Amino acid sequence: MVLSHGSRVYSLVVLADGRLVSGGDDGKVKLWPKDGAGEPMVLSHGSQVLSLAVLADGRLASGGDDGKIRLWPKEGTGEPVVLTHGGMVTSLAVLADGRLASGGRDGTIKLWPKDGAGEPVALTYGSTSRSPVDSLAVLADGRLASGRYDGKIRLWPKGGTGEPVVLSHNSQVSSLTMLADGRLVSGGEDGTIKLWSKDGVGEPAILMHGSWVMSLAMLADGRLASGGDDGKIKLWPTDGTDEPVVLSHGSSVFSLAVLADGRLASGGYDRKIKLWSKNGIGEPVVLSHGSWVYSLAVLADGRLASGGGDGNVKLWLVDEQKLIAALCLRAGRNLTKDEWARYIGSDTPWQPSCRDRPSNWRTSD
Repeated sequence: MVLSHGSRVYSLVVLADGRLVSGGDDGKVKLWPKDGAGEPMVLSHGSQVLSLAVLADGRLASGGDDGKIRLWPKEGTGEPVVLTHGGMVTSLAVLADGRLASGGRDGTIKLWPKDGAGEPVALTYGSTSRSPVDSLAVLADGRLASGRYDGKIRLWPKGGTGEPVVLSHNSQVSSLTMLADGRLVSGGEDGTIKLWSKDGVGEPAILMHGSWVMSLAMLADGRLASGGDDGKIKLWPTDGTDEPVVLSHGSSVFSLAVLADGRLASGGYDRKIKLWSKNGIGEPVVLSHGSWVYSLAVLADGRLASGGGDGNVKLWLVDEQKLIAALCLRAGRNLTKDEWARYIGSDTPWQPSCRDRPSNWRTSD
């Protein structure tokens, strides 16, 4: 299913009610019906929408290159609350206490009151540096982590007062994620992945991806996945001692997402989305988006959403049983073994896709 945003899509998020939201280069925020049918609700941010987040109370927040953050009413009607960050808003994150954190191209981070009224708490770096804030992540203990172009990661006290713990990645930090045990992971332009202790004390464990680490994701079994500019995806053992499983996407890996059944999805410069088996063995299922795949998101019903440079958002049916049933109806017969390998994947043994249909339904020769 193809949803046409109408411009390059920079960000995707899923609302609490299961609807998909896309933010684009055209300054529009679009809320799509859950089944994808019908026209989306359109909200006008007014400038490029670079970041989206869902607040604890269900409202949607959008951040743009106009330096504004808009908090939209849940029902989508009425005027939004407008917060002025002051510089291009590159990242948004929701803290454990419900406050919204915004990071800007101007190098500032601001923590906004839950109701949007009053002045935000401004986190200062103690210098005149204006290095952009590239990424924000909330740690398991409620602290905010920020990554900047200067190669430093800062862990901010929960109250927003006091000095942050500073971790030095030593290159531009392009991605942050959390391990299941609460440790922070950073991926850098230098090709390294660093696993930091929960208290930030001591040297990090270092994994060598070997090229610019553009995306990180946590698999259901606790392993870390990294996607790089070299077109490789590496699945790292949970103990970090053995060699990673290496998957070849074939082009720069811009985005990673974990499907409901535990499989990994990767989106890249080659305009392809690849769905990898849980053990990494065998060829992936390949989906063609048609343009660079900048973002991936998993919907509440298990479908995969992809956003690309062509301005389209595509919804993919990736649940195996639902996909098998849909392909049966589409083909009007059982799939051949070659078709099965192409659409379902070689790691799942072939079976009659129309086995619940009348006996005269058969596999094509």
